[in-house]
Amino acid sequence: MRDDQPSSTASIVCAARAETARRPTIRGFEEPFAERLLPPGYAIHDGAGWQRRAARLVRRVLRGGVHVIGLRTVAIDDGIRTAPSLQQLVILGAGLDARAWRMPELAELPVFEVDHESTQRYKRERAAAFADLPYHHYVSVDFERDSLADRLHEAGHRADLPTVWVWEGVTMYLHPAAVEGTVSVLADRSAPQSRLLVTYLPSSVARTLIGVGTSIVGEGFRASYEPPEMAALLAKHGFEVVRDESAEQWHARWALDGVSLMRGFGRTERLATADTPG
Repeated sequence: MRDDQPSSTASIVCAARAETARRPTIRGFEEPFAERLLPPGYAIHDGAGWQRRAARLVRRVLRGGVHVIGLRTVAIDDGIRTAPSLQQLVILGAGLDARAWRMPELAELPVFEVDHESTQRYKRERAAAFADLPYHHYVSVDFERDSLADRLHEAGHRADLPTVWVWEGVTMYLHPAAVEGTVSVLADRSAPQSRLLVTYLPSSVARTLIGVGTSIVGEGFRASYEPPEMAALLAKHGFEVVRDESAEQWHARWALDGVSLMRGFGRTERLATADTPG
């Protein structure tokens, strides 16, 4: 990741969400902000002006990953809405996520967006034209180096209130030690009835191929987990997995009739939903 531009993978995810909004394939998917947040050169629909290093990866996303990213987005939205207690939201590795603006459930709640400073700098400039959210906080963190606990405390996050944590599309880019260290911090700052929504990648041929693509833009994969491994890691820190699903299951629940899931993409990324007792 360069200090003078947003994350390439965050930009590609934003492009996939914008494309899904343009060509509806998923029940309940509404994303009016993605195209407005999209950096120059990442628009999928017109096939023009793609940034040199990202072009091949964007094409691969267009062929198979766009639908999965849209499904993942809706699955996480559902996990937020059905949380035991929704009093504050923390988005870890927020990228160009627009939930704070597009989800009415969050309009009057504290939302903390945690990410690298360069991505946040770009996002704040683009989002300046959106509705002003009185409880919206940007929290700059390098997950491999900074103290997440300190940054959250300084930003006003309350560890005595239930938190919904969204950790979408991040764990695979971190070393396993950084993943576990982050889970430990979340556990320490999770009051009873908190929820963690975390995506992760099991080992597979598809994961390897996607990892090659992300390496091209300088953001290669590092950690992978099988479902029992993720459940054990979360349980070690007090989170109980109440659901763990793949894109195949998201597709069965939310895809519109006649919309297929490209072979090989249904068993890549998974979403674990884990709650704290209380």
